[in-house]
Amino acid sequence: FSDCNKITGELKLPAGLQSIGQNAFNGCNKITGELKLPAGLQTISKGAFSRCSSLTSIDFSACTLLEIIEEEAFSSCNGLTGELKLPDTIKSIGASAFYNCVGLTGELVLPAALQSIGEAAFGWCTGLTSVNFSKSTSLQTMEAEAFFNCKGLAGELVLPAALQRIGNEAFYKAENLTVLDLSACHMLTDVDPGAFESCTSLKTVIVSLPEGGQAPITALAAMPDGYK
Repeated sequence: FSDCNKITGELKLPAGLQSIGQNAFNGCNKITGELKLPAGLQTISKGAFSRCSSLTSIDFSACTLLEIIEEEAFSSCNGLTGELKLPDTIKSIGASAFYNCVGLTGELVLPAALQSIGEAAFGWCTGLTSVNFSKSTSLQTMEAEAFFNCKGLAGELVLPAALQRIGNEAFYKAENLTVLDLSACHMLTDVDPGAFESCTSLKTVIVSLPEGGQAPITALAAMPDGYK
């Protein structure tokens, strides 16, 4: 149904649906209202709802089996508003999955099962005010530009214990962040230069080294010039 712009109104998906294929509804910009995803859904493939700019919300509440949101799945769905509530079963959020969803607001609580966040997954989600990693005890990688230009992010950012990698410009221009807490990040060994570039309000970095360990201190090399 890619680019079928004569499909109008709300989209009702069958209850037994297990996967939504690549570009299935890409560019269907007259699908409106809330998208309710079915309980049996396991995978949302690349570009499945990309550019569905008239969607106003996504209801994941029935999704108890959903593990994978592939790249660009909801990119440029800039009609989405309010908080994005993801199910705890999600293990992977692909590159640009929610890129340019500028209407998303408030706190983003990341899922308990999450292991990886792809490049630019939430890039240009300028309305987000905070990212809560407290449940994401399995998160290991956050690729480049994951939260690029999310300039609404403010206050304290607390990163989770299992995190090993933060990619380049992951939090570029999160200019209202004031505190970065890495105290739990004893496995963090790879922080690309520029990971926190243009975080101009960032003044405090909390680091707690494990006995004999050095890993989290590598993050200091990625601090903005104003912090250094």
